[in-house]
Amino acid sequence: MSRNNDVFQILVGKTQDAILAAGNYPKDLLPGQVGIFDAKTNVSLDETATPTEFYIGVGIDSDGDGVTDNIAKSAGQYIQTAGVVDLSVRSYNQAIPAIIEIAGYEAVCNTDYALRVEYRNEEIYKRQGTVGFTKTYAFTIESNCPDCICDNNEITIALVNAVNADVANGYGIAYAIAKDALNNGVLTGLSKSYAVGDVISLEDVAVVAAYNKANDTTLETAVRIQSLPLTKKDFSSIKMEYYYLRSTVIIASKAVGFGTETTVTTIQVPVNEGGSGYDVKQKEYIAGGWNGNPGAYRQNAVTGLAKEILYQADFATQYCIFSLTYDQKSLSGWGEYENNLATIICIPMTLTTAIAKLKTVLGGILGITVTEEGLPVADAGTDGAVTTAANADFTVSDAKSGVATGKTAISTTWELVSQPATADVKITDGDTLTPTFGFFTVDGTYTFKLTVVDSDGFSSTDTVDVVATH
Repeated sequence: MSRNNDVFQILVGKTQDAILAAGNYPKDLLPGQVGIFDAKTNVSLDETATPTEFYIGVGIDSDGDGVTDNIAKSAGQYIQTAGVVDLSVRSYNQAIPAIIEIAGYEAVCNTDYALRVEYRNEEIYKRQGTVGFTKTYAFTIESNCPDCICDNNEITIALVNAVNADVANGYGIAYAIAKDALNNGVLTGLSKSYAVGDVISLEDVAVVAAYNKANDTTLETAVRIQSLPLTKKDFSSIKMEYYYLRSTVIIASKAVGFGTETTVTTIQVPVNEGGSGYDVKQKEYIAGGWNGNPGAYRQNAVTGLAKEILYQADFATQYCIFSLTYDQKSLSGWGEYENNLATIICIPMTLTTAIAKLKTVLGGILGITVTEEGLPVADAGTDGAVTTAANADFTVSDAKSGVATGKTAISTTWELVSQPATADVKITDGDTLTPTFGFFTVDGTYTFKLTVVDSDGFSSTDTVDVVATH
């Protein structure tokens, strides 16, 4: 039996970090508070209840006076416990861009170069179908004298500039990274030292190129191109340009000038965002066709203008999504009927108590243990401190990651989230569970984030604080 067209309702929790306690009634719901009720008595339930029929409600403040004046209910008259098909829970999943790296190229003076990059996303598929969207980034490494030396890092500068000149109309942005350790104590003019893999400014790439020419060295940089997500636009009524899959895939190929020694490597696969307020609002819009908000017709028949929709989801909020699917059987006349229904409950990720309690109560009523199966696990380890001397290193020793059975971890990445003003820091081995953070130039707290992505494209994050004291 197909379940790809369930009639569904969206229930959005807001600021109440608790679901309605047992023994209350729908009128007791606070604005944005979720409650589960016995369909026969209208009394709120806890995990010890065993109702045959129940419903889920959330308080609605329609006029913004802080008082509940309406109740949004789950799809259908009620939920038959025996008819529940599935309950899934999934926390907010952040978007991760695609990243490719171009490295190992050789600069030849007065030579043309071109890199062909194909971008794929839902917007492109909608506009062009199977006809790909391809950009060719071309440039020339020029020399004004026959005996001049051209350095490979000049390709880095030219390629980054070529890609970024088209950022306004494209789907990717480029930056340079160090392929060798670069010490500003050795390379005069370098703004700071760089570890392998650090992002390096084009001004410092030019310093490296000049140093190579003057000293007959081969210090290298490379170019990474990172995909840009499709823009999310807030809306108050009909959203005509909504895209659910907003990540962009990058496929690059060498066109002109780049020899066999040049490599094009996928550093990071893209992951689509899940559980954003932007997506929840779109679900509210769809559900409004059968729940009366605004009704079956989204436009006014007289004026042709969009009807206003009372959205409960916040555009910028990240949600934990409870998806409950169920069948409702009923008798009418001489016939027996079965309707496919679903209710999606969206709780802000900040309301951890409400999320945990909703798992417990629904699990108790349905006689199951509610878990978020399939999501990877990220544990950034214990907070540490750097207290020995200026510029000391801190190595993470107890970070952990995990994925569900049958899946594999496809990427483990660290990034700096926050640091004291004017501080500088570097990350070494940032694609492992044992990175080294160093170059702490200012006293204070440095926050690093670990992101683990599994083979299904789902991610998990965790942070660790390092306190530097010189």
